[in-house]
Amino acid sequence: MVEGLLDTGGTSVTGNQTLFTLPVGYRPNAGYVFTAMANGPAPRQLNIMPSGVVQAASLPAGAVAFFSISCRFSLY
Repeated sequence: MVEGLLDTGGTSVTGNQTLFTLPVGYRPNAGYVFTAMANGPAPRQLNIMPSGVVQAASLPAGAVAFFSISCRFSLY
């Protein structure tokens, strides 16, 4: 389970952005795609890769103030 709110400091982004990397032992065997919220009315995509990379995807052009994460996935 991964939950939290990331404060981006108003960073300007577009498209996909790596948020953080999960440590070894907490990485899934397969990739997962979840819905997440960022500032603004539209939901965004959250990708969790087998490499442990947690990535915000489908971000609009411009500043993103926060990114909210709440998801569960299997490690097996």
